[in-house]
Formats: sequence, C-alpha cells, structure tokens
Amino acid sequence: MSEEYNLSFLEAMKALCEGKKVMNELYPWVYYNKGGAVMFEADGETFRIYWFDKDNVATKWRVVE
Repeated sequence: MSEEYNLSFLEAMKALCEGKKVMNELYPWVYYNKGGAVMFEADGETFRIYWFDKDNVATKWRVVE
C-alpha cells in the first residue's frame, strides 16, 4: 500500500484491472473493480461509477490495497 499519490489516472485504472483498490487526492472514496464495473464506497454505501470527470483524470492516485 502506497501512502503517496504517485499514479496517473491510467496507471490507477490498470491497478483496478489487476484487482487492486485505488484512491485519488480529491475524494476520500476507495474505487475498486467488481466484475468489470468500477465501484466506489462513500458514506457507507456502494455506488457504480459510469464516468470520470476531468478533475478525476487530472489528479494523482494511489493504491490502497
């Protein structure tokens, strides 16, 4: 697990495909891959994400698990 946000968006998406969980600098949510769908947890609930906005793509990411 890295404490540094040292991944680009594409590197983070590759990590998701490898079964890892990731997080970005902007939001405290943990993103993960569930059967090919990108999911995230926020406020105790799980949501599927259908798109990433420009801020998500431009920020740095890290592996959390």
